[in-house]
Amino acid sequence: MRAHKVSIIVPVYNCEDTIEKCLLSLINQTYENKEIIVVDDGSTDNTSKILQRMAEKQNVKVVRLPRNSGAAVARNEGVKYSTGDIIFFAEADAYYANDYVELCVKHLEDSKVGTVIGALHAWPTNSIWYKWFEAKRRVTLHNYKPLGGWFYRKSDLEKIGYYRGDLRVGEDRELSLRLKRKLELEYAYEPKALWYHKYPYSFKAILRKAFRNGFNVIKFNKVIGIHRKMFLRSVAYVVLVASSIVSIILAITYKNILYILYPLLLTLSALIYPAYQLAIRDISTKEFKEYVLLFPLVQGLETLFFSVGYILGTLRSK
Repeated sequence: MRAHKVSIIVPVYNCEDTIEKCLLSLINQTYENKEIIVVDDGSTDNTSKILQRMAEKQNVKVVRLPRNSGAAVARNEGVKYSTGDIIFFAEADAYYANDYVELCVKHLEDSKVGTVIGALHAWPTNSIWYKWFEAKRRVTLHNYKPLGGWFYRKSDLEKIGYYRGDLRVGEDRELSLRLKRKLELEYAYEPKALWYHKYPYSFKAILRKAFRNGFNVIKFNKVIGIHRKMFLRSVAYVVLVASSIVSIILAITYKNILYILYPLLLTLSALIYPAYQLAIRDISTKEFKEYVLLFPLVQGLETLFFSVGYILGTLRSK
């Protein structure tokens, strides 16, 4: 059987710290019949210089956009320059195991499969937040079902259209949903294909990203019909947190412990989820088990900042 040619498209915007390792991991893939197309989405840091240097030494094609237009637009631009029959949309702030492409492409031999994704890990660092993200990943991997993928047949993309350029968040999932609805194709998950994504490794950056995601995901949620539900859920969560704070203030002011029962019950209920997951899921090392217990605090604050962003974004869009 003729080996599929894989066009690897990498949109990049201000990723000077990660782009070289990303591209080297793609260049060194065991799958040989491939091309690498990098779309510089108007970077203002040293990304462009790194790309120029790598393009001169490696078999990498660089396409430059005049201004930052978002990952969706950059990916679509990359497809225009592709010559492969399989498209792999890679991430500039991630790196990939050498057999990642080889393992994922095999799934597209199945005519029922339309897109493929590998097993996500956190980009290893010495940060406490690397361990938090890795613990979170290991817990949520239980009964994991993919919500989309990164590998597509080019012929399928031509049938359903490409990424929606007006979406800054959720554009990847929207494309996968469209593929499933229009062509009735399934998502495939390859647990042996490993990739490592860099997350915001500081508490402030985590909360900032949560707020930004809430603010920017509104259009995507309107497209898939869940905006009203998400807005009401966000309002309810903010009210819940606010009422808990008021209860604590009242307990301190009036020295009455009964006021604190409400937030205490909420805290205990939040602890049930990680405790349950720890009971049914073997986290391989003790260091990760410790960080799973951060779930109630970090996850709760992430949800709060996301909810506030969602509410403000909704009000602004009206």
